[in-house]
Amino acid sequence: MKQQLAVVTGASGGIGLDIARQLAARGYDLFLVARNAQDLEKACKELSAGHGIASQYLTADLSEPQGLASLEQKLKEMEPAVLINNAGFGTAGTFCDSDAITNAGMMQLNMVTLVQLCHAVLPGMRKRGKGYILNISSLAAFQPAPGLALYGASKSFVLPFSEALNHELKGSGVSVTASCPGPVDTGFHRRAGTENSRLVRMGAQSSAAVAKEALQALFKRKPVIIHGRLNRLLVFSTRFVPRSWLAVVAARFMQE
Repeated sequence: MKQQLAVVTGASGGIGLDIARQLAARGYDLFLVARNAQDLEKACKELSAGHGIASQYLTADLSEPQGLASLEQKLKEMEPAVLINNAGFGTAGTFCDSDAITNAGMMQLNMVTLVQLCHAVLPGMRKRGKGYILNISSLAAFQPAPGLALYGASKSFVLPFSEALNHELKGSGVSVTASCPGPVDTGFHRRAGTENSRLVRMGAQSSAAVAKEALQALFKRKPVIIHGRLNRLLVFSTRFVPRSWLAVVAARFMQE
């Protein structure tokens, strides 16, 4: 019997690598994508040796047109059963002081790349009558995020886009799940500059725990998973807070 293939972007570390590990444990062959060839090669060797699965990798910057185009073409050829859209990044600070080139790359990777990769795999999945897509959104998708304004907005795009796709695909055998983690113990917050914020200091989940919950939701075909009890409580509480207050409250959580 031919092994099913899972494609994971942003797979060189953090949530992406832990998702790859857990997919390998489930018997999926893997195609891993990230910018760091050394980390990808190490991951492929580890997963193939540890689980007896086939693994390949593609070194590509998916915020660049050439990198995205190369992966789109491979996706159409490979016919994956699972697509994990994990690649993404954010930067902290006020928007008016941000770098325009960095902002363009963030919007490209967090939104456009994700959309294009979904579009590349969905026709084949629907034709075969089975498939799973996991799009990594964020707790920041549920309210304004001062200090992370563009990142939060990009992740807000991912959430309703994923929910709408999932509804469109009902009855097709294909489902789309949006994963919405809060702070996670990875390099993300160090890169974004938010590792000392109140929100992060309240407690960060391990990437392995987020990966496990995300895959459980994916294979149960749940449209949305909010990770962590406190995060679910925070999202629920926004229903009772006037919209005009949400930015104020969120800004306080981002302070050191």
